[in-house]
Amino acid sequence: MSEATVHLRIRRLREAGVIRGFHAILDPRRAGLGEEAYVFLRVEPAARRRVAEALRSIVGVYELYEVSGEYQFLAKIRAADKEGLASIVDSMGSVRGVASTKTVYVLRVFREDYSLRLEGSG
Repeated sequence: MSEATVHLRIRRLREAGVIRGFHAILDPRRAGLGEEAYVFLRVEPAARRRVAEALRSIVGVYELYEVSGEYQFLAKIRAADKEGLASIVDSMGSVRGVASTKTVYVLRVFREDYSLRLEGSG
């Protein structure tokens, strides 16, 4: 495939919103953020939107999802050490409208994949 063809395909994918941006994938451990946990949050129904905005602004919250089931939110957090994780969880728990949290500490990572396999792409 020629360079021009690749360039045009990338431009079309960006214009269509399929490609949202380009990012370097950093090694969290080498960047000083080697501790990782997932936090499930129970939230008062009337406070969902406000809680989501507050959680998004907490340093150390890297991913935040509204989920179905027993909990309303799931967050991926990273810190330099366990004390840092605890501080982030404390901050999350102190947000008005958060009823409870449940933290799952990551012991080992066996697979992380940031790519998406699109139909017809081989």
